Amino acid sequence: MYVREAFRSLLRRWYLVAIALALTAAAAWGLAQLVEPTYKATASVVLVPPETTLGDTGNPYLFLGGLDQTVDVLARSMNSGATRDSIAAADPSGDFAAVADFTTSAPIILASAEDSSPAGADRLLDEVLARVSKNLAALQSDLAVQSKSQITAQVVSRTAEPEVMQKARYRQLVMGTCGVLVLLLFPIAVIDSLLQRRRLSRARTPGTTPDSPERPLAALPSQGPASGSAVGTSGHDDTSTSRVTGHKGRGRAR
Repeated sequence: MYVREAFRSLLRRWYLVAIALALTAAAAWGLAQLVEPTYKATASVVLVPPETTLGDTGNPYLFLGGLDQTVDVLARSMNSGATRDSIAAADPSGDFAAVADFTTSAPIILASAEDSSPAGADRLLDEVLARVSKNLAALQSDLAVQSKSQITAQVVSRTAEPEVMQKARYRQLVMGTCGVLVLLLFPIAVIDSLLQRRRLSRARTPGTTPDSPERPLAALPSQGPASGSAVGTSGHDDTSTSRVTGHKGRGRAR
């Protein structure tokens, strides 16, 4: 019901709605100039077992099955507060993520970096990849694992150029444009509703119309004719009484 009334109010004030739409279009254009797209660079890092576990074959990819727990621990280390603060100090404007790749059974870390420029995204990704190897070595050094027995990290794939990310930009544009439109249309509907209520209240007042001032009611007609009629009746009754009295007097004389 309220939505229907608001829609009718906007139809009555269509000229104000047209102005609001024009202002909203101008605001959307301004937001499109201010909100820039972001760029995302990604890479995949595989954990390689140490040489001491390779055996006679010497192929590390044959021994990747036991490194799943190491991937989880490394991902947790990459998302710690100390690691994030260290990377943020190198590039405050960007953001990164380093998580385990659950789409495969191999021990792979998915690293990504976003920034406002392609060069910034590549630079931030380099910092993240360097931090992956550093954290992996630190975790094993804390357990006094010898260097020749330590697991290492190797980049297996990386984007040649950062990808343009428009989704976040479009989301901001839509939210900003809708917010401006609501802020402009809401007062129009409220003001029209108040004017309609005022018009209806004036229409209910006796002797007034919605667009005319109040006027006093017409005076009641005088009671002159009714008084004269009453006097005439009284005179007729007096004459009849006198005639009856004279008739009785003549009867007694006889």
